[in-house]
Amino acid sequence: MHILLLIIGILFLIVGLAGIFIPALPGIPLAFIGYILLGFSFRFFSVPIYTSLIILMILSIVSDFISSSVSTKLAGGSKWGMVGAFIGLIVGIFTGNIFLLLVFPFIFSFLFEFSSTGKLKKSIKVGLYAIVGLIASVGFRIFIYFLMLVIFSYGIIRR
Repeated sequence: MHILLLIIGILFLIVGLAGIFIPALPGIPLAFIGYILLGFSFRFFSVPIYTSLIILMILSIVSDFISSSVSTKLAGGSKWGMVGAFIGLIVGIFTGNIFLLLVFPFIFSFLFEFSSTGKLKKSIKVGLYAIVGLIASVGFRIFIYFLMLVIFSYGIIRR
């Protein structure tokens, strides 16, 4: 049984790693499930370790939903540009296409910003910042994924 939990846990970690880059997969939550299964496999449970992993998972989820919106605000965009970036992200996720995931936040934030302000240059800037926010979010998920790996490994080694 422990070998089966180990194998399934590792599979969840691999799929979680892929989920960092594939929009349809919730990478960090899948990795968290992998750590739970690995914990059962190693007969390891530590409240501080799992609490840390839960906090990191929540931070990752929250950052996914607000990164494009916040970056459009940093570009000087209006609340409509932020709303457009958020809607574009949601639409991009549902397409399951990585290219469209990058393009839709730009398109929607550009269209929403342009329709509210009528300023072409500013709207393009806001759209580009939406893409930058999305890319930063992927970078943050990579960081969180490997930080979770380090924390879990530390807990296993330390016990």
